Amino acid sequence: MISKRIERTVIRNTNVVELLENLDVSYKRYGDEVRIVCPFHRNANGYNLSINVKKRVFCCFSNGCEKNGYNLVDLVMRIMKTDDRERTVRYMASLANLEIDLLCRNIMKYSYKNKKGLLSFKDSTLSFIREFRTVEEEGEYVVYQESQIREWHNALLESKYPLRYLTEERKLTEWDIENFYLGFDPEEKDIIFPVYSTEGKLKAVVRRTLSEEKAEYFGKYKVIGAKSECLYGLYEAQGADYDLNKIILVEGVFDAIALHRMGYTAVALLGTSISKYQLKMLYELSPAEIILCLDNDSCKGDDENSGKNGVLRIINQFSKAGFNLDEISVIQLDGYQDPDEVPEKEFRRIYENRMPAIDFYLTQQIR
Repeated sequence: MISKRIERTVIRNTNVVELLENLDVSYKRYGDEVRIVCPFHRNANGYNLSINVKKRVFCCFSNGCEKNGYNLVDLVMRIMKTDDRERTVRYMASLANLEIDLLCRNIMKYSYKNKKGLLSFKDSTLSFIREFRTVEEEGEYVVYQESQIREWHNALLESKYPLRYLTEERKLTEWDIENFYLGFDPEEKDIIFPVYSTEGKLKAVVRRTLSEEKAEYFGKYKVIGAKSECLYGLYEAQGADYDLNKIILVEGVFDAIALHRMGYTAVALLGTSISKYQLKMLYELSPAEIILCLDNDSCKGDDENSGKNGVLRIINQFSKAGFNLDEISVIQLDGYQDPDEVPEKEFRRIYENRMPAIDFYLTQQIR
């Protein structure tokens, strides 16, 4: 049994933002505070649980929440839906580069300089490779029926405001709307992006609210369904016979759509982190080159950005998963925030000037 002393050490060394992204938890950041949907009570609405990233303590603003007396380990257990406390603490320790001995008595930093450290690193890497290559789908994850998707698509074609938003503000074409089968939910005032598996099965729905009030409280985007099992745009790329030998990884749905329109095979992670199942999908596709093109804040590595060290973290994931880093490169969006903001001519220029992932990793480490 892991002692409270070891728990406190793990919590003290935990990077809260990295932890949430590894757990695939949606969050909003405000300086030293991040907010998530509270997992401690039912029917939680909005980002009502606040976590101080420096003190690693949290508070829920909803009445009747049962979070009192719990620490960060309890929060992670609730998110992971597990009652295995030791496994949870060991998981958090591994993210913090800490190692707990088998008897749960001592905790130390990973050491890669001695023989034992190298063996531990090798074992953990092999374990990760086995885990991501054998991960399975969680089973049937029915979100909506296809009839509902068709209804929303027809509603979009009949609605002036969302069409004007998509075509004038986001510069989408009729081809984009039809190819990705976008829709509109008039009751919630949400643009609907259906996400399909490579077999054409509806796996998830991305909602982008057009309500400023709702966006301020809940966030602009919400993913409903098996987000970690999706690469948005892959199904559409296969249907259009795009070249799957070079795949660009982006964060958001609009980024993927914009690059598809330029003729690139782009897929969206639906966030700044990559899941084990997404790694497995890419491993099975075996493209000659994977190109990371995350939002500009994810490339900066700035502690104040929500995409902190996003590219470096994904490069590390690819490395642990046994991918050849010589086949991975990085596009830096100098002067632009998101890929869909870049004019086509300019994007083609920066695409040709993409940097090998190893070079990007080394330059960021030197800084």
